[in-house]
Amino acid sequence: MKLMLCVSGGDHEGSADAVMIDLTEEYARDLLRRRQLIQQLDACAEHFYEAKFWDASSYWIGGWDANGSYEWLEETLGEEGMRSLEAGNVVELPDDLEVPENFVQRTECELLHMSTDHIRFTSYPKHCDYTQESAPIPYGILEEAAGYRQAA
Repeated sequence: MKLMLCVSGGDHEGSADAVMIDLTEEYARDLLRRRQLIQQLDACAEHFYEAKFWDASSYWIGGWDANGSYEWLEETLGEEGMRSLEAGNVVELPDDLEVPENFVQRTECELLHMSTDHIRFTSYPKHCDYTQESAPIPYGILEEAAGYRQAA
């Protein structure tokens, strides 16, 4: 399952417009195992907020081309997908989708943040001093990707 999420915090020239996550069954199951640890930690730590892990599984995407057009992103998602993405929803992509290399943003310090009810991703664009953050992914979507429950 491939997902696309909107990005916030990067309201700068050159910041990502979206982030793609390749949520394989194995990766989803690993995240759900980590969730069990998060739940245990939350149960015994009064002020637990979230745990962070180094994680380079996110593809930060700039949808612009040399003319400043979002054509590739719009063609990939379609009108409905673009509206859904802009509304902050998780958009499911075809499993065979490959992002053209010129649209993948170079990043560093990529992190996975896990709380008790969702995961999200953050990164720093290469040579920049700001953080960009993905929309959250609820654990229900991970359960679907892991094969533990059917899509709603």
